[in-house]
Amino acid sequence: MKNTKSIYLDYNSSSVVRPQVIKALLEAHKSLNASSIHQFGTESRKKINAAREIIAKSINADPSGLVFTSGATEANVSIIKNSDRRLVISSIEHDSVLIPSTDKDDTEYIHTNEQGLISLKSLENILDKNDGPYLISTMLVNNETGVIQPIEQIVEIAHKKNALVHCDAVQAFGKIPLDINKLGVDYATLSAHKVGGPQGIGAIWIKPGIEFFPLIKGGSQENFRRAGTENISGIIGFAEAVKCFSVNETKKILYLRKKLENDLIKTAPIHIFGYKQNRIPNTVYFGNDKVSKEVQLVALDLSGIGVSSGSACSSGKVGNSHVLEAMKIDAKMMSSAIRVSIGWSTTENDIDYFVSKWSEIYHDN
Repeated sequence: MKNTKSIYLDYNSSSVVRPQVIKALLEAHKSLNASSIHQFGTESRKKINAAREIIAKSINADPSGLVFTSGATEANVSIIKNSDRRLVISSIEHDSVLIPSTDKDDTEYIHTNEQGLISLKSLENILDKNDGPYLISTMLVNNETGVIQPIEQIVEIAHKKNALVHCDAVQAFGKIPLDINKLGVDYATLSAHKVGGPQGIGAIWIKPGIEFFPLIKGGSQENFRRAGTENISGIIGFAEAVKCFSVNETKKILYLRKKLENDLIKTAPIHIFGYKQNRIPNTVYFGNDKVSKEVQLVALDLSGIGVSSGSACSSGKVGNSHVLEAMKIDAKMMSSAIRVSIGWSTTENDIDYFVSKWSEIYHDN
């Protein structure tokens, strides 16, 4: 009998688009080129600037520093690729930071502890060892474990050495309060599709007065910082998703995560990675002593449940998670690791169904 259930639990990969966003997108597609000087272009420009204000306000940042891009990958690469500073990154970054970092011969890597936290001592040792100037690129929240990193302390250490700090804030945005001024970072990157907005739109925030070398040149858009006709419908959809952020939604998601963890722990001897650390409300990355991630993913998919084995940009690869390797997790536990990430449309029934099906998989293998 064909399964008729459809349970999506992979929000860290991409959120289900919010209905308010879909409605806004249908109207936004009527907009015209914002670079045109006639009344139609001027009206589009007003819409872009209004969206910029909404998004910047949500992170307590100067809107003049917000530059729209095609997504967080472009945003991350834009900051790293053209910088002539010595690059320092953690060993648990997203591929959009790790891969361009390999183009630089002198990239240094910050160690991570067994709970998934970046080592401040390791960072200090790197900065003391070599001459700068440095660019430090670290994520605020790890996309696999959900562990929140000590960005404020990293910034404090970095600025004492005249280093600049780029923060990949993609997985934190919309899930925990995000105050760019309080963090003190020099650059931050955001993505719309992680928060219920459309795919294909993201942003870089650049602190006023801080150096920035555009990746894409060829036009005056975004104040010469990102050439190309603006994705106005994406930008409007991005802002509409931000308008949906609420404390009550975050509380509901945290309740569901705790329920999921408690129910799983009662079901089988699992290991939740980063369990003792401060994490975002929606993420449970766990392993077990028995069933491989491949078996789990296939069986869950056949039951109509979508989860992942880690980063969406890496989960198609053969091999273990580089994040868990950096955390020195046992190889057998790594080979069983799957990530459940919940979001705005997740229900208690979804959690119950997942636990029941996962329990069957575990006990039947």
